[in-house]
Amino acid sequence: MWFNNYGAGLLYEVFWVLVIFFFLPKKALTNKIPLWVFTITCALEILQLWHPSVLERIRSYFLGRALIGTSFSWWDFPHYAIGCVIGWLLINWIIKQ
Repeated sequence: MWFNNYGAGLLYEVFWVLVIFFFLPKKALTNKIPLWVFTITCALEILQLWHPSVLERIRSYFLGRALIGTSFSWWDFPHYAIGCVIGWLLINWIIKQ
């Protein structure tokens, strides 16, 4: 139950930090990438409180639900932060290798 509700959000953050770092593998961006990922996913979480027809149409598809979500939860924010910290640690580890 925990993984479905919050653990997936943690992995979602790690995934996006690593994907962006894959395309922009610059040491100067190692702190900025996790911050931007955290900011954007928090904005998407807040956007889940808004239900205009355009967003509802996007959410009617699996990919839309997976990317922008369907329900708001305050407990997602700490998991997003932890996921970004893990992503930050991973990209710093990758740089050192």
